[in-house]
Amino acid sequence: MEQTCRFCGQAYPDHDEDCRVPGDMERFARIHALLGNRPDKHYLRSNLKRYLVAFGRWEGGQVNSATSGA
Repeated sequence: MEQTCRFCGQAYPDHDEDCRVPGDMERFARIHALLGNRPDKHYLRSNLKRYLVAFGRWEGGQVNSATSGA
């Protein structure tokens, strides 16, 4: 897992105020939740989860909103 954001260089869970990652991760988390357990969207959900994990937003099987960043 990465320890710093590759876009702004800050250590997780912090980001620069102009970093795009917190907004993207909020959007990814909302879409992941909206898809629920739809079997036809498994591939999309797994890719969203991969990004949420990589950027420190997935913890213990769920999205961690405490790491939303800036």
